[in-house]
Amino acid sequence: MELLTVEEVAKRLKVDEETIRRWLRVGNLKGIKISETAWRIKDTELEKFLDSAKIEPDHISVIDYLDFDSKLSSVRTEIDNILRKLT
Repeated sequence: MELLTVEEVAKRLKVDEETIRRWLRVGNLKGIKISETAWRIKDTELEKFLDSAKIEPDHISVIDYLDFDSKLSSVRTEIDNILRKLT
C-alpha cells in the first residue's frame, strides 16, 4: 500500500488539487486527513474511486461530472455572496 499526496493524485488524474480536496471533503474519494490542510490517499482507495468512475464511453465520466458539480457549487456560492452584498 502506498500513501499518495493530494498533489500526486491531482497530477495522475489531471485535475486541480482543489478538486481532489473537494472530493475528499465530501467523501467522493476516501482519504486520511493528517493535519488541518493535508491529506493522504491510499493507492487502493484511488483505484476503487477510478473503478467506480468507469462507465460507458459515450457518457460523461463520473470524474468529469464531479469536477463540473464542484465548479458549479463554487459559482453558486459566489453568486450568493454577490447577492448578499447587493441587499
